[in-house]
Amino acid sequence: MKLRKTLSAIALLLSASGAYAQDYVGGLNIDTANLVWSSNNSYSSGQVVREGSSGDLYLAKVGINASDSNLSPSDDSRWVLLLKGDVHSGDTIKIPESGKVIFVTSQEYSGYDVYGRDKADEFCQTAADSSVNVPSGVYTAWNISNAASPIATSKAYYLLDGTQVVNQGSDLKLYSSILHPINLDESLSQVNASVWTEEDTGWTCYAGPGQSFPSFVGNSSSANVYWSAYGGSYQCTSKARLYCAQK
Repeated sequence: MKLRKTLSAIALLLSASGAYAQDYVGGLNIDTANLVWSSNNSYSSGQVVREGSSGDLYLAKVGINASDSNLSPSDDSRWVLLLKGDVHSGDTIKIPESGKVIFVTSQEYSGYDVYGRDKADEFCQTAADSSVNVPSGVYTAWNISNAASPIATSKAYYLLDGTQVVNQGSDLKLYSSILHPINLDESLSQVNASVWTEEDTGWTCYAGPGQSFPSFVGNSSSANVYWSAYGGSYQCTSKARLYCAQK
């Protein structure tokens, strides 16, 4: 969950939390665009992040490259706890009652993993059900190759932190821009990765091992057309994530 805090309030809390970071000497860096920790991001010494599942704030004691083997700040000695999360229902940004949720999966799947649409939907449902951040409901793998894709075409879609992605589900289509990248996974971590958006009819890998097949992948960090149509032909052994939309 994302706390509804102003920058000044965060700065005040951080200044009062020195007891948690007594082994760090240096300045603090708060980058609001990268406040939620992600293993895909690089961080500078002194940078503050929020761990998605707990809401705890951590400070980087050293520079951390995205290419490193990055563990969650709670399990990585290069981070020091700065402020314990204390999330109250009144502090959370809620999805409007009339809105729907969309997120990108934290896991990658090969073309064989998503050999059928039911299987892709199963991965999305499992990701949603396993996270306390995702509202209860039925979730489907967003994919425009199936004309009967049962998303709510007239409803606005939001990320799990309340950021609006589109005004209505019908705006989620290939070669069309969206309001904001779909870059938060079910644990509220920011993601910059390839995402399956359209495969051959019925989500099948019929060409055989190692063969390419008609497909599209999008990029989760893009809001222009690349969010859904970033690449061309992918192989069945290629791996990418899924966009999971609430029905």
